[in-house]
Amino acid sequence: MPSQTVTSRVPGKLYLAGEYAVVANHQPALVTAVDAFLAVTAKKSQAELGVLTTNLADHPFMWFADADGHIVSNSPHAESFDLIWQAIEVASRYCLTKAGLEPADRLVFNLDIKSQLDSPDGQKYGLGSSGAVTLAVLDAVLQLYGVDSELSFADRALVLYKLGVISQTKLGLKGSFGDLAASARTGVVYYRSFDRAWFADQAMTTGPEIADLVASYWPLLTIDQLALPANWQLSLVWTQEEASTETQINHANRLNRDAIHKNFLNYSRKQVDSLQAAWQGEDFDQVCHYLAKNRETISFYTKQIGKAYETDRLKLALEIADDFSGQAKISGAGAGDCAYLLCQSAQVDQAVKQAWQQAGLTTLDYNFYQAKED
Repeated sequence: MPSQTVTSRVPGKLYLAGEYAVVANHQPALVTAVDAFLAVTAKKSQAELGVLTTNLADHPFMWFADADGHIVSNSPHAESFDLIWQAIEVASRYCLTKAGLEPADRLVFNLDIKSQLDSPDGQKYGLGSSGAVTLAVLDAVLQLYGVDSELSFADRALVLYKLGVISQTKLGLKGSFGDLAASARTGVVYYRSFDRAWFADQAMTTGPEIADLVASYWPLLTIDQLALPANWQLSLVWTQEEASTETQINHANRLNRDAIHKNFLNYSRKQVDSLQAAWQGEDFDQVCHYLAKNRETISFYTKQIGKAYETDRLKLALEIADDFSGQAKISGAGAGDCAYLLCQSAQVDQAVKQAWQQAGLTTLDYNFYQAKED
């Protein structure tokens, strides 16, 4: 029998390679989960209204499902949590369908959200808080009502990924959804997105439509977890500059020139595929080589299309890290957020962090994360 209270902990993510290109069909990226978590505790309620509390707001939010099953909150500043309301709606429709209940039935529960993916003053680190909160809400609601509990970890991760994509697509988000793949599957993931043209034709409004879409095969989608060598680790630096992946990608899409874009996609695909092979072979030198190549390719591409990528603080972080063994790179869309150094020892990790701190940069004590599977 499902519990009356459950908690879901979802890790953040960090893009290692393949940024920008990965939003296109057939284009791979390497993404990892990191050991910073967003936790959602869900508790069934007999009240008419559900309650959302979070460490990111100073007051609770009341919510309910209207006659059409849409989630509504009239609490002040509720619009800031559209990702959560949409995830509640998608999870509720899916759970009602899987449980054989009628759409008119209502699931009422309280949610409490606590995040390590934001700074104490509410700034995002760039570790995938949007994807993590979507997945954690979905996972908590499914756990609460005992839905898909019989699935293996990998199969359930795929269900959560698909529900996350559906939920975020309903809000008009257009990223690669690689953050959802890494945070759901955990570990280091070789990722290729699904066929966008196919997906755009799929129905995903009602509970049965959502359930059918989740159960279906998604063309081109690849989520392969790679083995993590024991002595490889990440050193992270945060610029304290927030970057919006959606804004950066939309800007790049508007400025793409066909020849430039095709060349970029071709180089990025070859580099990430070679990086995957080197990673699987635990060839650290080759991994560093292809990370460096991808760093150069993305930097050149963003300069060609006139898009901001390397801020002064990111340039400083990379210049410092380049003096240490391993390979440094910007993570994600650039123009803020994080950079990282992939290295092979705790000594290098501590030394580069000390150098960053001495230069006035903020380090983050997070590393690779891979969940233990049952």
